[in-house]
Amino acid sequence: MEEVKNVSQSKFDTSFLTIYSIFAVPYSYTTCRMTFLTTLRSASNPHQTLAKYPSYRFSSMGVGKILRKGEAIGFKQLFDKTSSTFTYLLCDTSSKDAVIVDPVDVQVDRDMKEVTDLGLKLVYGSKLKPCISSHVVWDFGEGSHCEPPFSLCLSSFLLVNTHAHADHITGTGILKQKIGGFQSVISKASQANADLHVEPGDRIMFGARSLQVRATPGHTEGCVSYVADDESFVLTGDTLLIQGCGRTDFQGGSADTLYDSVYSQLFTLPASTTVYPGHDYSGRFSSTIGKESETNPRLGKEKTKDEFLDIMKNLKLSYPKKIDVAVPANMRCGVPDVE
Repeated sequence: MEEVKNVSQSKFDTSFLTIYSIFAVPYSYTTCRMTFLTTLRSASNPHQTLAKYPSYRFSSMGVGKILRKGEAIGFKQLFDKTSSTFTYLLCDTSSKDAVIVDPVDVQVDRDMKEVTDLGLKLVYGSKLKPCISSHVVWDFGEGSHCEPPFSLCLSSFLLVNTHAHADHITGTGILKQKIGGFQSVISKASQANADLHVEPGDRIMFGARSLQVRATPGHTEGCVSYVADDESFVLTGDTLLIQGCGRTDFQGGSADTLYDSVYSQLFTLPASTTVYPGHDYSGRFSSTIGKESETNPRLGKEKTKDEFLDIMKNLKLSYPKKIDVAVPANMRCGVPDVE
């Protein structure tokens, strides 16, 4: 077992068995293993943290709560005019557990005011809160190990990014400095620094609600989209925009890959699924999968892959104004260069 201060192997084993008996969510295990150990190591009292699992297994995980048909995820869309970037604030309307998706550095005060005004929970210290569902391997030494699927809990208010942005600096770094307990989330494929890295199939948990991670590379190698647990909406980042898509000429971008991502991961969602993009430059706020799959001038059903590749090859877009500052900062989780 990896060493955790003040936690004996027997106590770790007991806590594991408690978790194992309750949760069954089979996803990739790497993120869970690292995150759980990091949570225990950073807790002021790891022993007490482990002891809280039984008391939080119902209230925090949403177990025992009836999620009514049609009950929507709490949702607020925010906009930064300078970069034309959308930030999304999502919450479980019952527990008030929440996540922020794609925060912008210059809008941190706005975001914090929204969190306060909406009465959303910021959970710190050893109190447990649902975050990433995954599959974890627990090693108890002497070659003995178990692989129990469960839904991971940790102490954090999550700051989630769809990719390492080129047109603005993420607000993640500033938010983490302002309030302890915040943890950043980005895809493992992005190779960017973050507290938590997600992979396809993982679920980002907040209360009884969740976002499913879908890999949608093409704009960048590390782009992901986040699908609501009821498939009522999808946050597409820069992969799929309203009547358009993200450019594919930098950060490992590939038009061929983007086309496949959209058709395999996004256009396979229900036609009624609302599309909330990472940007819009024409005053629009949302679309639907049905509308985009039918009428998107770059990706709609009338466009073959060859036609799409030709369109993207001939866009003749200008060099992003902030890319030389934004990308390095965002690869450091929004931390500016100190040199």
